[in-house]
Amino acid sequence: MTIIRVGMVAAALAVAACAQSHDPTLERLPIPDCRLSGPAYDAPMGTFSISDEVTAYAAHIDGQRVLTISLNGVFDDKMAAEFAMADRVYGRPGDVLIVTTEGPGGYVLHAARMAIYIRDVGAHTVVPKGGECASACGIVFAAGRSRSISGSGSFGLHSASRGMAVDHEFNDMLVGMYAEIGADAEAIELLIRSAHPMEMIWLSGYEAHSLGIATELID
Repeated sequence: MTIIRVGMVAAALAVAACAQSHDPTLERLPIPDCRLSGPAYDAPMGTFSISDEVTAYAAHIDGQRVLTISLNGVFDDKMAAEFAMADRVYGRPGDVLIVTTEGPGGYVLHAARMAIYIRDVGAHTVVPKGGECASACGIVFAAGRSRSISGSGSFGLHSASRGMAVDHEFNDMLVGMYAEIGADAEAIELLIRSAHPMEMIWLSGYEAHSLGIATELID
């Protein structure tokens, strides 16, 4: 693993469940029954570009309709809205939902909204081949029912901060999130606390899998 100094926004990391409970104004994304109704055979198939950061792809695989939504960019309010729209317009009841996550981070509350939605619908998350998922992106990835990462992918962790100071409370929330999904929270806590908030700790896909952040290692 390598520690790389980067210019990070001084924003605290938090876990989706904690973010919702600590901020009563946190608005949930629409729940699954907001998907457009209609038989699966009438559902649109193929690739649909929502924006430069959000793409949807629908296909039948082994008789099952699978909707893959790719997120690649800053996890902010715009991405959260586009993510919800992609599932509502192109998703159908009974779909298997896969969400690929790539990005340098973003805003914790918007990432938390996406994470809560992913958790509620039982979606699967993936960091694809060569992908990088760091900071707030990791909150979204961690919400997956299953969490797959490519061996050539990278997963970024850093200490939470408030101003230029370490935010120990948010660090505790973050460690609790990883403990809840069955990851090696003790090792992750040591990694998070070993770096300055303005530094990023990069794990390879293999390391993220070995720590339990990912449940499956893919090519």
